[in-house]
Amino acid sequence: DPWSIDNVIWQIGMVQADLDHQDLVFIGRKVEDIEKAFKEGKIAMIIHIEGAPHMGEELEWLDVLYGLGVRCMGIAYSRGNEYGGGLADKIDKGLTDLGYELIDRMNKLGILIDIAHAGDKTSLEVIEYSRYPVAITHAGARALWPSRRMKPDEVIQALAERGGVFGVEAAPHTTITKNNPKHSIESVMEHFQYIEKLVGIDHVAFGPD
Repeated sequence: DPWSIDNVIWQIGMVQADLDHQDLVFIGRKVEDIEKAFKEGKIAMIIHIEGAPHMGEELEWLDVLYGLGVRCMGIAYSRGNEYGGGLADKIDKGLTDLGYELIDRMNKLGILIDIAHAGDKTSLEVIEYSRYPVAITHAGARALWPSRRMKPDEVIQALAERGGVFGVEAAPHTTITKNNPKHSIESVMEHFQYIEKLVGIDHVAFGPD
């Protein structure tokens, strides 16, 4: 199971082993590390998990993940899980009771919540409930391309109203548009400009994927 907690910890350990054998990239654990990397010409790598691993009710695993450097995590990766609905679900049932507990613990620890792969209903419930701004790290605007992978205006506006940031994706077959049906810098920038007009430049960034 790729989403088992054992596998996720294995992957993090393998990445850290690689990082220990070079000196360009280091794990960024706080904002100052990003600034430090910029000043020193290095790269601060933020450990991000696209969906919550299967932890059941043992949310203490989040503390372990935080201790290993995880600073950003999704709720569900496309398919729904024990915490909330994913964008691939036919019916998005929203956050579960355990999902609300997950958010509480992520907020407390300081793990940024990512709703890039969450369903629309789940996304809105996460934005409303989280005590801190959340992120959509890699997606686009559904108004420009009718795919569940893209986000509707309602979610983008709710995200921005609570101080969140939207990263515009640039992976193939994602941020395309009717004007630019072939993936290009033009199609990506059309999504960027649409979101910038909708919610303002402070709430849009790049999340190429």
